[in-house]
Amino acid sequence: MSWFLFVLLAVNLWSFSNIIDKHVVSNHVKNPMIPISVQALGIAVYIVFIALIWGISVPSPLYIVLSLFSGFLLFSGIVLYFEALKHDEVSRVMPLFATAPIFTLIFATFFLGELFTADKYIGIALLVLGSVIISYRRNQQYKFSKGVIFMLASSLIFSISYIITKYLSGSMDVLNIFLLTELGLAFFGGIVFLKYRSEISSIYRKNSKVIYFIILSGAFGFFGFLLYFSAISQGSVSLVVALDNTQWVFVLFYATLISIFLPGVLKEDLKGSVVALKLLAIAIIFAGAYLVSV
Repeated sequence: MSWFLFVLLAVNLWSFSNIIDKHVVSNHVKNPMIPISVQALGIAVYIVFIALIWGISVPSPLYIVLSLFSGFLLFSGIVLYFEALKHDEVSRVMPLFATAPIFTLIFATFFLGELFTADKYIGIALLVLGSVIISYRRNQQYKFSKGVIFMLASSLIFSISYIITKYLSGSMDVLNIFLLTELGLAFFGGIVFLKYRSEISSIYRKNSKVIYFIILSGAFGFFGFLLYFSAISQGSVSLVVALDNTQWVFVLFYATLISIFLPGVLKEDLKGSVVALKLLAIAIIFAGAYLVSV
């Protein structure tokens, strides 16, 4: 299967995860560290399950350390993302996710020697532009706040993790890279779980469905990363990360359907001017995706 299709499948799964997380954090769990820690526990179970079925080979100590460190970076990026949300509005910090392809492009150029034709660079630029437009909110103002700093740091850290993954793919099987990286994420998430275990138990006693929803979201995220790592191992990491921005389209599509048919679960702004702006953004993202993929 093409790396392009792997990315699209991955962002589809992440879109479901994003929507579930939004519903859980907005309506049931105010502390975002709870979903992170519960999902980390689920990741540990998935790792054991996959390792028992498909097996795992032991690479050199250097590659083990790099994989675990990459997992730590993923965990840190997630924590910084939630810290950004604590200090600023979602509409202000979310567009800054579009900086990840820029960071990745710079790192990949200098450390991996990735170079492209002009149409590929234009495609990356269109994907970044489209993701900023689709997340735009009228009358929002930007300032260099703590939230902005945390969000930029999150994007930077994710980019470094993906660069490490691409480097390792030259010497390791993608499944081994994935399992060891997720093990690093699960380890640090497990530490957070121990800190919040009493609060998690309380939530489970009050409404066990909330914990099940969090676990389901974690499963979407976990297998999305498996597909994503496969894409990175097969294609250019710069182009793969740039295509992350197509996730906005899927999130918007699924969120709109839920707003129409299940308005009590999620509410999406469907005003004419808002829809027109989002359709423009989608067209720009599709154009960028086409240039990147051909």
